[in-house]
Amino acid sequence: FLFIILSFAFSVYSIDYEGILSVKSAEEIKSIFVYNISGTLIANDSDINSLECQTLIGDNDGLLIVKIQTTDSIEVLKIY
Repeated sequence: FLFIILSFAFSVYSIDYEGILSVKSAEEIKSIFVYNISGTLIANDSDINSLECQTLIGDNDGLLIVKIQTTDSIEVLKIY
């Protein structure tokens, strides 16, 4: 199962069987928080300070909510 989400500032992609969420941004990424549909925090990375990062999300099926904080903004994305 492969998902790709593109927004104006981000590309977010993952291959589910690896359990890794990859994010690329035009702005420097400061932190990433990943929640399941119940609102439980399943992964977070902070002090990233890079345009690209990978976060281990494990074996989580269904809808995920990804909150990405950059130098200038915060964006929340839904990933199926």
